[in-house]
Amino acid sequence: MHAGNRPTEEFQGSDPRAPFCRGSVVARLIRRLELAPGTEVLEWGVALGTTAATLAKLGMSVTLVEPDEETLDRVLQTVRVEVNAVKAERPPSTMAGRFALVLLHARDALGEDPARTAREFLAPEGRVVFVRPVKVLSRPPPGMVEQWERHWGQALRTPQELLAAFPAAGYEPDFAEALGIDEMDALYAAAPDELAEEAALYRAGAAAISFAIAVGRRREPDEKPRPSRDRG
Repeated sequence: MHAGNRPTEEFQGSDPRAPFCRGSVVARLIRRLELAPGTEVLEWGVALGTTAATLAKLGMSVTLVEPDEETLDRVLQTVRVEVNAVKAERPPSTMAGRFALVLLHARDALGEDPARTAREFLAPEGRVVFVRPVKVLSRPPPGMVEQWERHWGQALRTPQELLAAFPAAGYEPDFAEALGIDEMDALYAAAPDELAEEAALYRAGAAAISFAIAVGRRREPDEKPRPSRDRG
């Protein structure tokens, strides 16, 4: 996490997860996945506390895993409901196979393949959710995507490419949802002074990049392909 940067309502450092931590987005995700009250959910790497608070209000059984004690304490004060909190870089091995949903926020620590990292903690049929910066134009301005890749230190994929990578990590692709340009404009309008350079880069080629939430379902090695839903 970028603890040295001052958090605002929309940003904590340059981590793009905050737009997807709004209560309305989290509630929509839970409804779409049809998770019942009491479902065990892991938030790995906490954000501003809004995700955990919304999950708890929706009746989920919430576990937080976060290595920074100050960040974890701040979020627990925000949530103000009973959750299971673990101060650690990763969940303990005793939590393997436990969760119906794992939300990954610690993108710097989890590396390029966060889905594979989270898989052992998912129950059968469990979902993994994470956010990645993505490229969204088929023909971006010359050099624009390359500038973003240097800025973030990682290659940018399209939302479709994020989904295409799931099977190799042991998942069935579910869906990906990117922020629209109006949402991106609002996000960077709220950027703190520390991110002025990033905000300027965004304004120079606003339509080229976005942030996408990617969702995949844990698939077992011996699982047979599901029958087609096409009844046409």
